[in-house]
Amino acid sequence: MKRRLALVGAIVMGLCAARAGADSDTTASNADPNGSIALAQRMETFAHQMLRTSDVPPEAWNQSAELLKAAVRLDPSEPRYARLLADDLLSLDDSAGAIDALKAYLSIKRDDQSAMVQLIDLVLSQKQSADQKIAYLRLVMSMQAIPVEVRSSAAVRCAQLLASRLQTDEAVKVLNAALVMDPLNAAAMRAKYDLIGAKSTRLNRVQQLVGLLMACPSDPVVATKLAQELADAGLVNEAIEWYTFANGLYSLSGVRPDATFALGAASELLIADHTDAATSLAAQYVTAVPDDVNGWLLRATIAKYQAEQNPADKTIQAATADVLRQASIAITNHLTNLRAMAAGQAAP
Repeated sequence: MKRRLALVGAIVMGLCAARAGADSDTTASNADPNGSIALAQRMETFAHQMLRTSDVPPEAWNQSAELLKAAVRLDPSEPRYARLLADDLLSLDDSAGAIDALKAYLSIKRDDQSAMVQLIDLVLSQKQSADQKIAYLRLVMSMQAIPVEVRSSAAVRCAQLLASRLQTDEAVKVLNAALVMDPLNAAAMRAKYDLIGAKSTRLNRVQQLVGLLMACPSDPVVATKLAQELADAGLVNEAIEWYTFANGLYSLSGVRPDATFALGAASELLIADHTDAATSLAAQYVTAVPDDVNGWLLRATIAKYQAEQNPADKTIQAATADVLRQASIAITNHLTNLRAMAAGQAAP
């Protein structure tokens, strides 16, 4: 009851404000003779004001949604109200209402592909079984009136469902269809690589990775995988070039390099006899991830190699001894943790 009273009060305030604004603006009244557009604008303003606090109570979301519903009725030609209403209803876990709001929005804004994909996901969430979801996504894929980019996104979702049911061959066919519709669909390329990359030839994997980089040239993970393929093929210098490129992308994106990059790049640098660069990279990695035994093994290998190359350098020999000691501690701790885990699993 209190919530309804508060909502009524907010709407009354909006009506009063709208009437006052309409009376004071003759130009607006000529364009909006019955004041519905002005009232809808004020409804939206009040809806925004209710959500300005950092901790929005559920009642405020409800009131905001009701105000926006009123704004949509007052001015159905303005797409902004229906779009904001959809967001409010999603915050209230009202998927059915959000679907209706998005449909109303898209009836006006027919070129908003992001909203189309969101609508597809919402409708998909209402389907009960995987068969129903796959059938719906195939229907979307066949609808020529929908932009190809949106249909391609639907195809990726369909392929993911098929893959989850171990229908890999069918999933790959759907992904190929997605790439025919949108050759630069990075999600489709990545999903295809994940599905068949391990079974493909190295040449095919490299082709897929190059395609992914063309679609998403700022992805350091893809550049790292390409560098790794070159390294596995014995192309050390080329691999180092791509690891260097990937490192630049990591720096620009602010993402911390993972073990694949750090260990792979350091290994190739060591093979190419760039021991200082390999030492620096391996040291940075074990500092960031001190529990990774593989990192410590590589760090110890590089240190031992340096010690063998400089037997008379006491500084290097001392540094190597310290690295081997730290690596030994890390390995011992890892084995202790494994034994503890095994004992815990064996306990009744």
